[in-house]
Amino acid sequence: MDYTEDKILALQSKAPLREMEIAGRVYPLGDLSDEQIVEYCALGQRLVDGTATDADRNPRHVVLMVLWAGDKSLDLRTIYDHITREHVLAAGDEVMRQVLMRTLTTRHRGSA
Repeated sequence: MDYTEDKILALQSKAPLREMEIAGRVYPLGDLSDEQIVEYCALGQRLVDGTATDADRNPRHVVLMVLWAGDKSLDLRTIYDHITREHVLAAGDEVMRQVLMRTLTTRHRGSA
């Protein structure tokens, strides 16, 4: 996903996405752990430098990340086939918002 400066500024002020409806059911979303943030950033780097695997290129994984962060008891295999492009875009924005907010918070604490 391409993020312009305007899109990034809009994400900074956007409220967190706390749930997502998939196939008629509402699922809670959660905040990514530090490890998930690191993995998401590493995935982005693999995509940029051309070392991404076929699994890395699957955009549904970003949806699974935020679903798993919200409820670790979910059977993600039953949800996987129902993930649409709109789910991927919304989850991608939420993950990017979380990365931005974590980065800003970390930088702010580091400068204090």
